[in-house]
Amino acid sequence: MSRMSQWVLKYGFPSVGFTQRKATNVWRSDKTTRVGFRHGKVRWYPWYGLPSISVDGVTPVFVNMIQQGIVESPVFSFYLSRNISAVLGGELMIGGIDDKYYTGEINYVDLMEQSYWLFKMDKLTTSDITVCPDGCLAIADTGTSMIAGPTDEIQKINARLGATRLPGGIYTVSCGNINNLPTIDFVINGKPMTLEPTDYLVKVSKMGSEICLSGFIGLDLPKRKLWILGDIFIGKFYTVFDMGRNRVGFAKAVHPDSVYRTKTYIPMMRLFPAQSVPQAALETPNGVFAFSKLLLDEV
Repeated sequence: MSRMSQWVLKYGFPSVGFTQRKATNVWRSDKTTRVGFRHGKVRWYPWYGLPSISVDGVTPVFVNMIQQGIVESPVFSFYLSRNISAVLGGELMIGGIDDKYYTGEINYVDLMEQSYWLFKMDKLTTSDITVCPDGCLAIADTGTSMIAGPTDEIQKINARLGATRLPGGIYTVSCGNINNLPTIDFVINGKPMTLEPTDYLVKVSKMGSEICLSGFIGLDLPKRKLWILGDIFIGKFYTVFDMGRNRVGFAKAVHPDSVYRTKTYIPMMRLFPAQSVPQAALETPNGVFAFSKLLLDEV
């Protein structure tokens, strides 16, 4: 592909980032037409997917880095802040794990296939309902803001939350009822990964009023049922993508100030205007990068 070739990368929401080390044979995009990204220059790097789903067979950036020997370990890991006023919106460590951002042991689960970061989730349960009781397929994905799942199962969860469906498949929950909502366990590799109501709700200020959005949205794929554990889940659990051992791991994240989001911030990870990247971030040891937060004006 020439330097000036035009190409399209279809994605639900854009992902943008940068790398500290030089790597060759990398696609990059400097343009997006999506509302909310039109007024800022961004650069996109399709870098951490598995080779089997790479567009046109281009080697993913992280695989390229492994092949060139510029990372210490074939692992990368994510921390997402739970505090919208925090200076550090999140951290991506390339080539390792940052143990200051999690507590306890990492719960690893093997990948089921070499495509997406796909693994088996045993079940999803509250104190009185269970969905996917016989196990289901799940993906850990920083490129998805919410937690997506089969529509029929999402409806059961949102019904349990007393949620009201809005056009577009978004659900609202009474902000005054937060203390009465259940915890929700995602059982992975036999271990419950628990979300509190303040983890799975997103508080939004819109035109002077405040509403709470459910973090659970319906998504029906044509070939199979699938759960996508996006930023709401990853915000609670430090997430490790281990390409060397074909597994993904989760551990309870450590947050300096555990508050759930307010105003119009939606938890998203993929967001660094190219012109605003501080030089200090490029010089961070061990390939650790800070990420900003994205203000959505489309809610």
